Amino acid sequence: MSLYTFVPGGGGGGPVVPPGDQSYFANLGTLNQAVVKAAAGRVFSVLVENVTGPTKWLQLHNLAGVVPPAAVPRFTVKVPANAVVIVGSDFFGIPLATPAALLGGLPFSVGIAWAWSTTGPTFTAAVAAQQSTSILFL
Repeated sequence: MSLYTFVPGGGGGGPVVPPGDQSYFANLGTLNQAVVKAAAGRVFSVLVENVTGPTKWLQLHNLAGVVPPAAVPRFTVKVPANAVVIVGSDFFGIPLATPAALLGGLPFSVGIAWAWSTTGPTFTAAVAAQQSTSILFL
């Protein structure tokens, strides 16, 4: 498995949200699901790797706990065998810092949970240790 490193302000024209305001979560193949944040939040980017076949789906759920079987995700991305997929702020929206609210990103009102599934539309647990997950969130 590959190890990915987040560098605040790297690339582009620098960060819009001050470095340190965003949080970085990484799971390098030990789990098939986890809670990233057990409260409302926003996702700005995901970097995922499927190190074996077959195709799997990374799912993001609006939950503050374990993802139950057949749960419907808020967001899903198909990850082919032996592939790396990055979904960034060009899709989720650029994080903007304002005194009143945080704009940009994909909002989650309850919590941010991720899961690897063998199907796209609903959660069917994939085998752990066959993929890695990295998420940039607030």
